[in-house]
Amino acid sequence: MTKQELQSISPASRPEPPPMSQGLHTALRIARNALVGERELLPEALPQMARIGLKNRLADLRMGLAPAERSRIREILATLADMPKQVENDPTKQRYSLERDVVDLSEFPEWALASAARAYRKGEVGDGRWQPTAGELAILAREKVQRFAEEAAQIDAVLRAPVAMPHKPIDPERRKELANLVRGAAGLDPE
Repeated sequence: MTKQELQSISPASRPEPPPMSQGLHTALRIARNALVGERELLPEALPQMARIGLKNRLADLRMGLAPAERSRIREILATLADMPKQVENDPTKQRYSLERDVVDLSEFPEWALASAARAYRKGEVGDGRWQPTAGELAILAREKVQRFAEEAAQIDAVLRAPVAMPHKPIDPERRKELANLVRGAAGLDPE
Protein backbone atom coordinates (compact mmCIF):
# COMPACT_ATOMS: atom_id res chain seq x y z
CA MET A 1 0.00 0.00 0.00
CA THR A 2 1.51 3.34 -1.00
CA LYS A 3 1.83 6.32 1.30
CA GLN A 4 -0.91 8.09 -0.66
CA GLU A 5 -3.22 5.08 -0.28
CA LEU A 6 -2.57 4.99 3.45
CA GLN A 7 -3.39 8.68 3.72
CA SER A 8 -6.68 8.11 1.89
CA ILE A 9 -7.92 5.76 4.62
CA SER A 10 -10.39 7.81 6.58
CA PRO A 11 -10.28 7.94 10.38
CA ALA A 12 -12.52 5.61 12.37
CA SER A 13 -16.17 6.57 12.09
CA ARG A 14 -16.68 5.47 15.71
CA PRO A 15 -13.56 6.36 17.71
CA GLU A 16 -12.42 4.80 20.95
CA PRO A 17 -14.64 6.00 23.80
CA PRO A 18 -13.01 8.61 26.04
CA PRO A 19 -12.36 7.75 29.69
CA MET A 20 -15.33 8.02 32.04
CA SER A 21 -15.55 11.29 33.96
CA GLN A 22 -14.63 11.18 37.63
CA GLY A 23 -18.18 12.18 38.62
CA LEU A 24 -19.77 9.33 36.68
CA HIS A 25 -17.12 6.92 37.95
CA THR A 26 -18.00 7.89 41.53
CA ALA A 27 -21.75 7.59 40.85
CA LEU A 28 -21.26 4.14 39.31
CA ARG A 29 -19.11 2.98 42.26
CA ILE A 30 -21.68 4.16 44.81
CA ALA A 31 -24.55 2.50 42.92
CA ARG A 32 -22.61 -0.76 42.47
CA ASN A 33 -21.74 -0.84 46.19
CA ALA A 34 -25.42 -0.30 47.01
CA LEU A 35 -26.28 -3.36 44.89
CA VAL A 36 -23.92 -5.74 46.69
CA GLY A 37 -26.05 -8.47 48.19
CA GLU A 38 -29.18 -6.62 47.16
CA ARG A 39 -31.43 -6.94 44.14
CA GLU A 40 -32.85 -3.43 44.42
CA LEU A 41 -31.27 -0.03 44.34
CA LEU A 42 -32.32 2.67 46.78
CA PRO A 43 -33.19 5.92 44.97
CA GLU A 44 -30.56 7.87 46.90
CA ALA A 45 -27.82 5.48 45.68
CA LEU A 46 -28.33 6.72 42.11
CA PRO A 47 -29.77 10.23 41.82
CA GLN A 48 -31.67 11.10 38.64
CA MET A 49 -28.87 13.20 37.11
CA ALA A 50 -26.34 10.42 37.69
CA ARG A 51 -28.77 7.93 36.14
CA ILE A 52 -29.08 10.14 33.05
CA GLY A 53 -25.30 10.51 32.86
CA LEU A 54 -24.81 6.73 33.07
CA LYS A 55 -27.46 6.14 30.39
CA ASN A 56 -25.62 8.55 28.09
CA ARG A 57 -22.29 6.91 28.89
CA LEU A 58 -23.73 3.47 28.14
CA ALA A 59 -25.06 4.72 24.79
CA ASP A 60 -21.61 6.13 23.97
CA LEU A 61 -19.93 2.86 24.94
CA ARG A 62 -22.32 0.80 22.84
CA MET A 63 -21.66 3.05 19.86
CA GLY A 64 -17.91 2.85 20.41
CA LEU A 65 -18.01 -0.94 20.76
CA ALA A 66 -20.15 -1.50 17.67
CA PRO A 67 -18.56 -3.91 15.19
CA ALA A 68 -16.62 -2.45 12.29
CA GLU A 69 -18.04 -2.59 8.79
CA ARG A 70 -16.44 -5.29 6.67
CA SER A 71 -15.14 -2.78 4.12
CA ARG A 72 -13.31 -0.97 6.92
CA ILE A 73 -11.82 -4.26 8.18
CA ARG A 74 -10.49 -4.91 4.66
CA GLU A 75 -8.90 -1.43 4.66
CA ILE A 76 -7.27 -2.07 8.02
CA LEU A 77 -5.94 -5.44 6.88
CA ALA A 78 -4.63 -3.78 3.71
CA THR A 79 -2.39 -1.56 5.87
CA LEU A 80 -0.50 -4.74 6.78
CA ALA A 81 0.08 -5.75 3.14
CA ASP A 82 3.73 -4.61 3.14
CA MET A 83 4.51 -7.16 5.83
CA PRO A 84 5.12 -10.64 4.40
CA LYS A 85 2.84 -13.48 5.43
CA GLN A 86 4.36 -16.51 7.05
CA VAL A 87 1.98 -18.84 5.24
CA GLU A 88 0.11 -18.90 1.94
CA ASN A 89 1.39 -17.30 -1.29
CA ASP A 90 -1.26 -18.55 -3.73
CA PRO A 91 -3.38 -15.47 -4.74
CA THR A 92 -6.65 -17.45 -4.81
CA LYS A 93 -6.06 -18.82 -1.33
CA GLN A 94 -4.96 -15.38 -0.14
CA ARG A 95 -8.30 -13.87 -1.26
CA TYR A 96 -10.17 -16.63 0.56
CA SER A 97 -7.92 -16.09 3.58
CA LEU A 98 -8.62 -12.33 3.53
CA GLU A 99 -12.39 -12.87 3.50
CA ARG A 100 -12.13 -15.43 6.29
CA ASP A 101 -10.07 -12.95 8.33
CA VAL A 102 -12.67 -10.23 7.72
CA VAL A 103 -15.40 -12.52 9.06
CA ASP A 104 -13.25 -13.59 12.01
CA LEU A 105 -12.56 -9.95 12.96
CA SER A 106 -16.07 -8.64 12.36
CA GLU A 107 -17.02 -8.63 16.05
CA PHE A 108 -14.50 -5.90 16.92
CA PRO A 109 -14.86 -2.13 16.68
CA GLU A 110 -12.93 -0.40 13.97
CA TRP A 111 -10.77 1.67 16.35
CA ALA A 112 -9.57 -1.46 18.19
CA LEU A 113 -8.62 -3.25 14.97
CA ALA A 114 -6.86 -0.16 13.59
CA SER A 115 -4.94 0.23 16.85
CA ALA A 116 -3.95 -3.45 16.85
CA ALA A 117 -2.77 -3.29 13.23
CA ARG A 118 -0.80 -0.10 13.95
CA ALA A 119 0.88 -1.78 16.93
CA TYR A 120 2.00 -4.66 14.69
CA ARG A 121 3.22 -2.32 11.92
CA LYS A 122 5.23 -0.28 14.42
CA GLY A 123 6.74 -3.40 16.00
CA GLU A 124 5.18 -2.69 19.39
CA VAL A 125 3.72 -6.19 19.21
CA GLY A 126 5.20 -9.12 17.36
CA ASP A 127 8.56 -8.87 15.66
CA GLY A 128 7.62 -6.02 13.30
CA ARG A 129 8.45 -8.15 10.29
CA TRP A 130 5.72 -10.75 9.76
CA GLN A 131 2.08 -9.94 9.12
CA PRO A 132 -0.05 -10.94 12.10
CA THR A 133 -2.76 -13.55 11.76
CA ALA A 134 -6.40 -12.69 12.36
CA GLY A 135 -6.10 -14.49 15.69
CA GLU A 136 -3.17 -12.32 16.76
CA LEU A 137 -5.05 -9.16 15.78
CA ALA A 138 -8.13 -10.45 17.62
CA ILE A 139 -6.19 -11.02 20.84
CA LEU A 140 -4.89 -7.46 20.83
CA ALA A 141 -8.24 -5.95 19.79
CA ARG A 142 -10.00 -7.93 22.55
CA GLU A 143 -7.55 -6.53 25.11
CA LYS A 144 -8.28 -3.01 23.87
CA VAL A 145 -12.07 -3.31 24.20
CA GLN A 146 -12.14 -5.34 27.43
CA ARG A 147 -12.25 -2.45 29.91
CA PHE A 148 -14.97 -0.68 27.91
CA ALA A 149 -17.04 -3.87 27.68
CA GLU A 150 -16.70 -4.42 31.44
CA GLU A 151 -17.66 -0.82 32.12
CA ALA A 152 -20.73 -1.16 29.87
CA ALA A 153 -21.77 -4.35 31.71
CA GLN A 154 -21.43 -2.65 35.11
CA ILE A 155 -23.46 0.37 34.01
CA ASP A 156 -26.10 -1.86 32.44
CA ALA A 157 -26.43 -3.90 35.67
CA VAL A 158 -26.93 -0.73 37.73
CA LEU A 159 -29.43 0.77 35.30
CA ARG A 160 -31.43 -2.49 35.08
CA ALA A 161 -31.68 -2.88 38.85
CA PRO A 162 -35.18 -2.13 40.11
CA VAL A 163 -35.43 0.95 42.27
CA ALA A 164 -36.66 0.15 45.77
CA MET A 165 -39.48 2.17 47.19
CA PRO A 166 -38.25 4.39 49.98
CA HIS A 167 -39.33 3.19 53.40
CA LYS A 168 -41.58 5.63 55.20
CA PRO A 169 -41.69 5.46 58.98
CA ILE A 170 -44.97 4.14 60.34
CA ASP A 171 -46.66 6.46 62.81
CA PRO A 172 -47.41 4.97 66.27
CA GLU A 173 -51.22 4.87 65.74
CA ARG A 174 -50.85 2.92 62.46
CA ARG A 175 -48.29 0.59 64.08
CA LYS A 176 -50.76 -0.23 66.90
CA GLU A 177 -53.56 -0.80 64.37
CA LEU A 178 -51.38 -3.21 62.34
CA ALA A 179 -50.26 -5.06 65.49
CA ASN A 180 -53.90 -5.57 66.50
CA LEU A 181 -54.71 -6.92 63.00
CA VAL A 182 -51.84 -9.42 63.28
CA ARG A 183 -52.89 -10.50 66.78
CA GLY A 184 -56.49 -10.88 65.65
CA ALA A 185 -55.41 -13.00 62.66
CA ALA A 186 -53.33 -15.18 65.01
CA GLY A 187 -56.31 -15.70 67.32
CA LEU A 188 -54.93 -13.53 70.12
CA ASP A 189 -56.75 -10.74 71.90
CA PRO A 190 -55.96 -7.29 70.53
CA GLU A 191 -54.61 -4.76 73.05
